Amino acid sequence: MPFARSSLSLAIEDLVDDSITGYGDEPDRVAGSTKVGGGIEGNIDPLSIGFLLKGLFGTIASSAVGSGFQHVFNVRSGDFTPISTLPPYAFQVFQGETGVSSAFQFIDCFINQLDLTIAPNQYLRGTWSVVGKDATLMTKAAPPAWPTGVKKFNWSTVSLSIAGAGVSRYRDLRLSFDNKIAGQDRLNAAKSPVSFFRDGFRAFGRFQGTMDVAQSDWLNMKNETEQAVSIYVAGVTSISSGVNEFLKIDYTRGKILKVDEGISGPGVVTVTVGWKGEFNVGSLTPVRVTLVNTMGSSIY
Repeated sequence: MPFARSSLSLAIEDLVDDSITGYGDEPDRVAGSTKVGGGIEGNIDPLSIGFLLKGLFGTIASSAVGSGFQHVFNVRSGDFTPISTLPPYAFQVFQGETGVSSAFQFIDCFINQLDLTIAPNQYLRGTWSVVGKDATLMTKAAPPAWPTGVKKFNWSTVSLSIAGAGVSRYRDLRLSFDNKIAGQDRLNAAKSPVSFFRDGFRAFGRFQGTMDVAQSDWLNMKNETEQAVSIYVAGVTSISSGVNEFLKIDYTRGKILKVDEGISGPGVVTVTVGWKGEFNVGSLTPVRVTLVNTMGSSIY
């Protein structure tokens, strides 16, 4: 899978002994709990994002559109069901060493967070945060060849609508999705987590943006006006007649949390705006993501 950098790693905590024994030196190191953590960062393309969105949201509904496929991602409707309802992942990471057991395998992992950035003169950039159980070494398995000619999403095809009307005052957007997953340690004769559960409310609706000043947004914040927000990213590849790749993020209920009242300096006044998408009892989700590409549902 294409990526820019990976920080996946096995964290081994210290089991601290604070006993006073008459010696001035710290005691020997004893290994405590083990957990996998870190992230995968890279530019977003229409194919690989589907694998990770399925892990982040937990559900996918796919259908054929022309010669391509449409995939709709919604969150699991059970807020505090066991996190095992999300699909577990195993990641193989190869650093280049040519030994027999030369690749790391991170097992029983879950996609916990996504931070998605949309900014001028940049590709869409995503950082996927992962939590997991353990890591081991394995013989490197050759990955299947990645399709050639896959074009990544970039800023120049992004459009934004608020309350059904197109707006062009936003300079950048930073979207966050957080499953609030944490490993659960139990007395189970093991150092790694025995399970993964939510440790709080899922936060899938938050995003921020920098925009040219607009008093109407400040009034909407003050009046707690509820508005739908839609972010549409067109792909550059035509799949078939009338069908193009695209990524669409819909917040059906959203409120502005904060609009800065300050002055940014000489030139055009820009302000930071914070939004919160809220749970929709009709669709049973705070946000819905639609992806159109050439990947069949059986691959995801």
